[in-house]
Amino acid sequence: MIEKKLYELLMRVKENINYYSDILEGMNKFSDSKQVLEGMPILTKDELRMNIVDHIDRNIEMNVLKAILDYDKDFRSEYKYESCIGKLQVEYTSGTTGIPFFSIKTDEERIKLGIALWQQRNRFLNLKPIDMCCFMHSGNKKHMEFLNNLSIKEQLYYLEKKRFESWHIYPGKLDEYYEFLLRENRPFNGVQYIECNGAYVSQVERKNYEKVFNCRLLNNYGSREVWNIAYSTVNDLFYINEKSIYFELVDDYNNIITNCNEIGYIVVTSLTLYTMPFIRYKIGDRGYYIDDELGNRG
Repeated sequence: MIEKKLYELLMRVKENINYYSDILEGMNKFSDSKQVLEGMPILTKDELRMNIVDHIDRNIEMNVLKAILDYDKDFRSEYKYESCIGKLQVEYTSGTTGIPFFSIKTDEERIKLGIALWQQRNRFLNLKPIDMCCFMHSGNKKHMEFLNNLSIKEQLYYLEKKRFESWHIYPGKLDEYYEFLLRENRPFNGVQYIECNGAYVSQVERKNYEKVFNCRLLNNYGSREVWNIAYSTVNDLFYINEKSIYFELVDDYNNIITNCNEIGYIVVTSLTLYTMPFIRYKIGDRGYYIDDELGNRG
């Protein structure tokens, strides 16, 4: 399955992405896909940013591309564009260094990424979209505006009465609720699972949150560029989302690491994104492989 997805990805970017046209010129065999990928350049965000146009589908009209390249945007919002290859949504970020960046996805690609995330969640839990309260992403603006107009006490009262099965929340917001409940010296009873997205929650923090909120805490590890990369439900072991991501670890010299407990840099290839592909993308985080008690690697 991975080899088939890699082959489809590489053949698409060979035809439509300037940066990869020469690199993949000789590739035409399905069986070569994994070997070819692992011989391709590893790229950082800075390297992508310097030559970003060559990493975007060449079929997008110039006027649309110019509008996308205008960074005078609200980085909290997503922007929609009509193009000859379909409806595009562009996710902007100011970046941790303050240097702007963006990623482009078609509506179809976003739907596939969303499906892959829900499939990853449901490997471990039977969660339902209708029962999840999302505290982030632009599609929930009205709900969040309503919630944010309430005091913290009123927000928690509302959430307790609604009794959502799960929350999709960023740690800053969760910590705001946590500190309030500690000051009030009372637990929260109104959610079964809290899924943290946007920053890692350690084992110690997890236990503290679970005690106060009377629920299980889940870690959703990903990035704005490629969305979900891995998921953790019980401990610090993250399971890679193989429906969406080809995952690699590399050392300081970009050599591939396969051994357990050897720390390296995380490199991801999105199997879904063709419009602005992220292939062998070094996201800046570090990790290491662990085999669980069933022999599954995470």
